[in-house]
Amino acid sequence: MPRARLIFVAAVVGALQQPPLRHHKLTPRAAIVAPTDDVGNACALVGAALAGRSLGTRTKVGRALGGPVAAMAITFAASSIGALPANARAVSGIRDAAVQLATPLLLLDADPRALLETSKPYVKAFAVAVVGTLCATAIGARFVLPALASALGRGDAVGSIASLSAKNIGGGVNFCAVAATLRVGAVAQSVALAADNVMALVYFPLCNWLAGDRDPSPDAASGESGDETVAVVDAGSLLAALGTALGILAVASRLSPRAPLPAATLCALGLAAVLPSAKESRNRRRLDRAANVLSETLLYLFFAGAGAAGGAAGACLVDAGPALLAFLGFLYAGHTLVVYGIGARILRLPRSILAVASNAAIGGPATAAALCAGKGWDGATAPAVAVGTIGYALATFLGLATARVLS
Repeated sequence: MPRARLIFVAAVVGALQQPPLRHHKLTPRAAIVAPTDDVGNACALVGAALAGRSLGTRTKVGRALGGPVAAMAITFAASSIGALPANARAVSGIRDAAVQLATPLLLLDADPRALLETSKPYVKAFAVAVVGTLCATAIGARFVLPALASALGRGDAVGSIASLSAKNIGGGVNFCAVAATLRVGAVAQSVALAADNVMALVYFPLCNWLAGDRDPSPDAASGESGDETVAVVDAGSLLAALGTALGILAVASRLSPRAPLPAATLCALGLAAVLPSAKESRNRRRLDRAANVLSETLLYLFFAGAGAAGGAAGACLVDAGPALLAFLGFLYAGHTLVVYGIGARILRLPRSILAVASNAAIGGPATAAALCAGKGWDGATAPAVAVGTIGYALATFLGLATARVLS
């Protein structure tokens, strides 16, 4: 018996002395999908988008987050633990293509004449959101600028704050425009965007919860319900919608090479005004329905692609990250307090409209449209994109003005 135990112990000790080879194999934490595997990354992105939609429609937590945000959370978690590469070429390509195509598709079924009337409360709410971002930027910069300047240098610190302020009024295109004008360094830009991505993961679920479930425009949404069964989506209508969106983008890129999305918005609204209305034309109803299906699909892919940058965000937030996160904490908290304090208490605007306007300012037209899609607020989608486009037009100038004041 003692000999048996001795043999057992010797075997265990021998096994414990073997692992150099096994340890060598397990040490590198390579992603399950390689950054160069375009098909694999595309498959992972589509799978996460599908899982996010399923969670958003079937689970209580998913409904609270919203389907698009659930998709973003899935890819963020996968990227953070190393299961997905953070900077895969296919992911960034799909994300950029999705947001560009979704913008005109979301507006194809808009009625510009009705949009002018229905957008008034959204414009009022968006103005409050812009004021909230600017006030929060001023307060946050007062407390955080010295620490941020010691980490990045005064010029890059001011430029990062101004670029983030512009981004949270308009979108990423405004961040890039302000950063390029102020000559913000590449490292400062990377850290600022990484910090903003981290804070967005907190903001979007909160915004979804604050919005509630009451449709801000039930009349606009219910107007088309009678024709829903007639408007069958088939390959022809999908190709027509996709071709129309690509044509709009081609024209917009010629008209405004530096800012094609605002130009695409105007082109889409112009085309929607010229085409026969959905009540008059069965083909228009089919086109609108196909555009809605495609745009919702693309928004899920956009959010899944945005979440996949989580791994890169964690790697960047080392030196200047804490100061930037503190500034963004001031910005997001101040923005939210102003929006719901002034908008709800003083202007008496519905929470749902305030949430859409706030989302349009913080995330841009695509994220605001995704909020409406996740909630089933079809009538609010066009106003959401419209006010988000106003943000694109204003944000660069407001960001540069912010930099001048801080300097």
